[in-house]
Amino acid sequence: MGTFTVTVQEAIDLSAPDSPAKALGLDAYPIFDEGYRQSLNNKIIAHYNEQEIGHETISMFRYAMARKMNEIMPLFNQHYKASQYEVDPFKTIDIKSVGMGTENSSTVSNSKADGRVVGSNTPQVRLAGNGDYATSAQDSVSATNADGTAEQSTNNESSTTGYQGNPAELVLSMRQAFVNVDMMVIDSLQELFMMVWDNGQEYTRSNGYDNFAYGLYPFYW
Repeated sequence: MGTFTVTVQEAIDLSAPDSPAKALGLDAYPIFDEGYRQSLNNKIIAHYNEQEIGHETISMFRYAMARKMNEIMPLFNQHYKASQYEVDPFKTIDIKSVGMGTENSSTVSNSKADGRVVGSNTPQVRLAGNGDYATSAQDSVSATNADGTAEQSTNNESSTTGYQGNPAELVLSMRQAFVNVDMMVIDSLQELFMMVWDNGQEYTRSNGYDNFAYGLYPFYW
């Protein structure tokens, strides 16, 4: 039971016992994964369950909680997303190189051939062009032209992976990089609570001061 205000559990019981998230203003803040809201809410409620709210009324506390969560969660959502990445401490080098090339070549070939076949019953007669006298004659001319073009493309790809440094130091660095994002959120909410505890002593007024919380502590009424 709260001494100065009400505890978190009492605030839930008095306002919305069937919906703790709604009772405390934890039902609408931005979150990286809606499926994780219930888990985070449960941790917040469990951590502060016996703490007294730091506001005069439950409605004021609910408003302050909703405002605070809307302010801090955009940043913490980035932490949550980053913590989901799988990291291999023994992979500090990952280099990939890609090379592409094209080779063109062309060839040209030209050839020409002339020929004559002659049959003559008078072999002593000299032949002179088409006017030669002969029993029979046949001229032939042939020409060949050839053009060729060839193109060849090449793709080369290579990769290098591994690590540099001391393996033990790499593992230690990875562990130091881990953060508990849930506790970061929870710690950010501490200002919303009284953070004082009743030690069972009777509260008496003496010259305008009361004794409460951590033993004898002066507090002006």
